[in-house]
Amino acid sequence: MAPKSIHSFYRIWFTWVDPLTLAPTVYALIFTPEFMLESLVPVTILVYNPDQSFLFHQLAALYAFVGTMLAGVLRVSPDSKVWRTIISGSCSSTSSSSLACI
Repeated sequence: MAPKSIHSFYRIWFTWVDPLTLAPTVYALIFTPEFMLESLVPVTILVYNPDQSFLFHQLAALYAFVGTMLAGVLRVSPDSKVWRTIISGSCSSTSSSSLACI
């Protein structure tokens, strides 16, 4: 049986668009964490505390790793099982970490 090929839309989205959108997110989490916090949580509820900077650096590291996995591994692997595993893992890890920061 022939292996299933990855549709070109998904190949472009997960190997180019998604990693390119993660790059400014990583930059903003490292250099302007107060802007990122204000975009997620209203200032009336929570104000940025510099003691929380390590959380934003950890989140930036996670997003950088996910971007590397999406841009690197998915480009070299045509196997749909690898694609499903990496995409589901990246979706679950980024969504749970984003909810934990709020």
